[in-house]
Amino acid sequence: MYRQHFGLTDHPLGKKSKELWDDGAMARLQEQFLWLLESPGIGLLTGEPGVGKTAAPRQITRTLNPHRYLVIYTAETDFGRLDIYRSLALALGLEPAYRRATLWRDIKAHIQQLADGKQLLPVWIIDEAQNLPPEFFRDFPAFLNFAFDSRNLMTVWLAGHAILTHTLDRAPYAAMNSRIQARIQLQPAIERERFAGMIDFALKQVGCQHKLLSDSGMELLRQSSRGLPRHAGRILTTAMRMAVPMELNHLPDACYSRPSSRCNEEKITTTVYRATFRRGCVCAGRCVEPALNSMRERLLRTDPPPSRNSTRKQENQPRKPVALKPHASPLATQTYPMLSQKQKYPDSVRDISVYLTSNRSAWNSGKSLGRNT
Repeated sequence: MYRQHFGLTDHPLGKKSKELWDDGAMARLQEQFLWLLESPGIGLLTGEPGVGKTAAPRQITRTLNPHRYLVIYTAETDFGRLDIYRSLALALGLEPAYRRATLWRDIKAHIQQLADGKQLLPVWIIDEAQNLPPEFFRDFPAFLNFAFDSRNLMTVWLAGHAILTHTLDRAPYAAMNSRIQARIQLQPAIERERFAGMIDFALKQVGCQHKLLSDSGMELLRQSSRGLPRHAGRILTTAMRMAVPMELNHLPDACYSRPSSRCNEEKITTTVYRATFRRGCVCAGRCVEPALNSMRERLLRTDPPPSRNSTRKQENQPRKPVALKPHASPLATQTYPMLSQKQKYPDSVRDISVYLTSNRSAWNSGKSLGRNT
């Protein structure tokens, strides 16, 4: 609906973009990627979530010759190492063996057959590599050992968060770390000029013919998204959807600004504004009213939980005395004024003896009761 309103052909900064914005980082990555195709080895691609670690290799591999390179993409990495090798065997068209030694032998023999018979180079891209098990990093150099470690028949790219670099720097993974030939770290577009260029490129790519954001709105979008393309696209899409009911052909600054001072008077309004700001828009207009009304109705339907102070006051209050059942003697139903306030009724034989000793008349009544029983 919002795409028709603004005349767009697709979502800005979406996953179906035919071309990615490049300020030099994509060119460096493409250069290192092509170099690893000529000299097969291991590459490491790191960056923050949403910076484009998956979109960049996907864009590069689109132009590869399928008769020379076999691209294999794996994103299910939060499993055991045997499951990861089984997924590689399935991608190569093999039936995974049960034992790891047999599985390795079948995969490596098939890779050598592809290189010698079809001149085909497998390119294995492992996404979310920070979730790989430690055993995978220890034995993967042995897996890449072909013909007495004299041939490099496979290119592998590990894409993951920045913590992956610190993991590979540890001593147990020194063999794996020494085989990494290319290291690329993607940085978010934090600078104003870079971020403005990325947004303008994304809007023009989807067919936007006029200016949607002002300079102040661009700055607010940069601060809220922290320069990450995924977050910027999500916030921009949400702002467009909220601008459609207002019948606006541009995005006002109110869609990115924080709530005004008058909105801070009510706690419920501030809560809704904060929640809406996380989605990409904290507009002070009509788009927030449905959220306010729904939250008010929800608070009216539910009772507020008791506070800690009220619970503590209830715990500190003395307990009410509970009358004992008169099953043994009439003395059990009487009160004993000589005892403390907390023990109006005797809890043991000693309490009864103390009372009877101090009160002679009760002692005599007890003796008479004993005779009668």
